[in-house]
Amino acid sequence: MKINRWVIIIILGIASGLTFLLPYYFKYLFIEFEYKYSISSVSFKQIYTFYGFVTLLSYIPGGYLADKYSARKLISFSLLLSGITGLFTTLNLSFPGLVIAFSVFAISNTLLFWVSSVKLILNLGNKYESGRILGVFEGSKGIAGVIFAILYFFFIIPEKFGIDFIILTYSILNILLGILIWYLFRDLKELSSPPMEIPEIIKNKKIWIIGILIFFNYILYSNMVYTNNYLYDLYRFSETTIILFAYLRIYALKIIIGPLSGYFVDKLGSAMKLFMLTFFLYIFTEIVFISTPSNAELISFIVFNTIIITILSLVFNTIFFALIPEFNLPINGKIIGFISVIGFLPDIFYYKIGSNLIKTHGPLAYKYFFLLNISTAIMGLIFTFIVYRWKTSSSDKI
Repeated sequence: MKINRWVIIIILGIASGLTFLLPYYFKYLFIEFEYKYSISSVSFKQIYTFYGFVTLLSYIPGGYLADKYSARKLISFSLLLSGITGLFTTLNLSFPGLVIAFSVFAISNTLLFWVSSVKLILNLGNKYESGRILGVFEGSKGIAGVIFAILYFFFIIPEKFGIDFIILTYSILNILLGILIWYLFRDLKELSSPPMEIPEIIKNKKIWIIGILIFFNYILYSNMVYTNNYLYDLYRFSETTIILFAYLRIYALKIIIGPLSGYFVDKLGSAMKLFMLTFFLYIFTEIVFISTPSNAELISFIVFNTIIITILSLVFNTIFFALIPEFNLPINGKIIGFISVIGFLPDIFYYKIGSNLIKTHGPLAYKYFFLLNISTAIMGLIFTFIVYRWKTSSSDKI
């Protein structure tokens, strides 16, 4: 049975949202997490730091696997492994047990799922429709977050069930999706990767440029976590309100912003053009944050600005890998893995910087956050402009 490519993209998007939310949703329920496992906030951060390191080490090996094995096998096994690991986390694991569980999540999500899914998605279309393809893929991820918000609102807030209910639900959904993809994608014809090895990749300027562009974008995307803290610390939002607002503004908006961002990339004919516009607008929204006093009467304005910053961050996150076809690079797993190492490097240090700033400076830390983001957006804008001029003036001979 031949399956429509848009159905494949939507299924993979939902699968991506579900499998990555299993380890990441603990960040939003950190109080319940610390209570359930009887660990300190320091141990909580150590677990995620370790998760980040294992993730970073898995990108390039994941590229090798994506080039050697079929995406169907890797993605199905990844979802099954994530689901089974999720089931184990419902037990009262010790700190070492949690470290092992989150290491398995990192291996499952990154080594097996991430590179193979991006490679498969990019191979489902040509360079002139990569924006729409990535947009639908990213938008479909939002469905998983909306499911979380519904479960949290109807079952956790009324205290009908504990957080184990969400873990179990997501774990079972991962397992079912893994089985579905195994059978549904069995007739999927996958394109072989053009040969390209790591030494050749390291020497390629285009690959480094894409990695650096994603690096700047990803710092700004990662900042969305701290907008939650900002509302919680300075405007006294309740924990429940923060969780629901975070998930709905990120994932519900993702369903809309993902396809729209992809459409505009294809319409403009360049992801870099949309990057420049988004960097420019990001600078002004951060200036609004830094110049607005912490006044309860301005809360509606701040919430609106938070939504704007979320939209801009989601634009970044949607179109990262549209740069690969834009630079006329082959759809190769090792290239995607190498770019991911450079681009997602902030996972290692950004959250540590954030927690240290808040611990040292309290509410004043958010001013430093805004300055950091403004500086990053300015550097990103200048770098993107230089690369775009270089690329267009040299007829793509970078």
